[in-house]
Amino acid sequence: MNFEGFFRQIGEFDLEEPRKKILELTEEDWNSEAWRQKTYPVHQQTQTISLIFDKDFRHSNPTIHPRYEEFKDALAPTLQKVVAYFNQMPIAQENKATYGDGFFVRLIIVKLRDDGIVHPHGDGGFSLMHSHRVHMPVFVEGEVLFKIGPEVRTLEAGTIWEINNKCLHAVKNVSGKPRIHVIADWVIPGERCCCGKRLRPDGNCSPEDCHATDNMRMPCECLSMVV
Repeated sequence: MNFEGFFRQIGEFDLEEPRKKILELTEEDWNSEAWRQKTYPVHQQTQTISLIFDKDFRHSNPTIHPRYEEFKDALAPTLQKVVAYFNQMPIAQENKATYGDGFFVRLIIVKLRDDGIVHPHGDGGFSLMHSHRVHMPVFVEGEVLFKIGPEVRTLEAGTIWEINNKCLHAVKNVSGKPRIHVIADWVIPGERCCCGKRLRPDGNCSPEDCHATDNMRMPCECLSMVV
């Protein structure tokens, strides 16, 4: 989701249990899914484990995969911090009575290979523009350069970040070791993206109404930002 800025740290988490569980994954496990990296060339140097994910990038009724049960206990304390952060936001409190509680619409574990690159791209589509993209680095050793707009950071293991995924972003792993993040998309039901607020100030966002703006291949000027 677009917001004023590029990165915002929303918390920290204990690495012990997530690391222990991820280290149980075999190379066969990591190779068992290839849809994301084959479908999106920018992600071709990554591997993915899907916990909550749908290929149609729906915005409700997400599919919970069997592996979620394997990881839910190890990730629960971390995910609870994400939930608490977004639940305290005024928009979440305002919308709850009408639209209900927030939820994770996607949750994946992504490995970027040693010396791998995620090529520059900006996310589009209704759900990606109406959910909050959260990165939770679990294994980061050395420099992994995460660039959003003009800003470059190495996100340290054990920190929790929301990123502005509308902006052009890319990753370059120069550490010589794989980088593994847990990546989540959190939905605050009824929340409109910045384009929706600007173009439909008195209405609601819907996939149909927002299709044109959510898939713009031009700079979004809603927040006077260069993307």
